[in-house]
Order: sequence, then structure tokens, then C-alpha cells
Amino acid sequence: MISYRVALWAAGILLAGLLAAFVPLTMASHDLHLSAAGATPVMALALAAAGMVVADRQSSNPIGWLLLGSGLATMLSTDAGLYVLLDYRIGHGTLPLGPAAAFWVWALWPLPFLIGTPALVLSLPAHCG
Repeated sequence: MISYRVALWAAGILLAGLLAAFVPLTMASHDLHLSAAGATPVMALALAAAGMVVADRQSSNPIGWLLLGSGLATMLSTDAGLYVLLDYRIGHGTLPLGPAAAFWVWALWPLPFLIGTPALVLSLPAHCG
């Protein structure tokens, strides 16, 4: 069984890779609209960082893991969208994994919301008053 710290390190490395891929993908595709002029990676980093802190301090708390997953899925969606633009607008469908990225963008785009919404619901108090 993988310890939660190994999972956190793996998620951090994956997020760093996705953030590092964002800059050249944005420059090559010439499209700032898809990433909201750079606001999307900032939001994804904030979600993932908050999730990592919560998951590190309280590994049994699902909110941290859901926030971390939401940040990773947001960044993956952004990078996949930029890759699809690069592949089909500039590369004319010749880049490897273009169809897989297109599937992610068009079929799985709500995944960041589906992961993040339970974190929002779980963070609300069970009863007020």
C-alpha cells in the first residue's frame, strides 16, 4: 500500500509537470483565451496547494484529496485543450495523442467540477443553528 506522503509527492510532481507544460503549450498554440489569460493555472495551483496542505495534515480528510484532484484535473484539462489546439489548428492532426487529448477535452471536461463539488459540499457544516 502506498503511503499518503508518496501519493502527495507524486501529485506534486505531476502538477509541476503540468504547470511546466502549460507555458510552452500556450506559446506554441498562440491562445491565451483557453487558459483565461493565465488565471486557470493560478486557480489550479491554489486548489492543489490547499488540498496538499489539508491532505498532509489530515490524511483521512477527503476534502484535501478532492481539492488536490480538482486542481490536477483542472490543469490537465487546460493542457489538453492547448494540446488539441496545437495539434488540430497548427499540426493538422499529426501530433501523437491528439485524439486522446481531444477525448479528454470534449468528453471529460466536467471532471474538475465533479471532483471539486463534493469538496465544497463536505466543507459545509452538517447543520447550522
